[in-house]
Amino acid sequence: MSPILFLLAIDWIQRNTTSDKKSGIQWTMFNQLEDLDFADDIAIVSTTSEHLQEKTNILTNYAKQTGLNVNARKTKVMSINTRNTTPITINDLPVDSVDDFTYLGSIISKDNGTGKDIKARLSKARATFARLHTIWKSNQYGLRTKLRIYNSNVNLSYCMVRKLGVL
Repeated sequence: MSPILFLLAIDWIQRNTTSDKKSGIQWTMFNQLEDLDFADDIAIVSTTSEHLQEKTNILTNYAKQTGLNVNARKTKVMSINTRNTTPITINDLPVDSVDDFTYLGSIISKDNGTGKDIKARLSKARATFARLHTIWKSNQYGLRTKLRIYNSNVNLSYCMVRKLGVL
């Protein structure tokens, strides 16, 4: 399927899945957040597991109408502040429950706020910065260029982390 047709199909599926009744989380005084979608990543948001199962069933049915399938093994559920232990299912297959997941490069966690996301970003920054070792040792680049690279990578990241209170 062409990427444009796929995006049109996903948009139609999501619009139909969330249009009937509002069962998302309160976003503003008059609006509810029903879903987050980017390319082929979709996050359905609901206040109860019953609503989430209902949306999942609707999503699966609309996907089938377009020739797409929702993969139960790749689908994950994260529940926050709930005691309901009934698993969400897709085509009678239970969906795995997780404590955190990555969405658009950010780690969404139910128990640690932004801590896991910040630590993961710092780890990626350290690995990237370590690859700059050849630049630091090189005589080809001047001190001014090296300081600009350092300031744009290290100081900015450190200031952001300090403001968030992780260090």
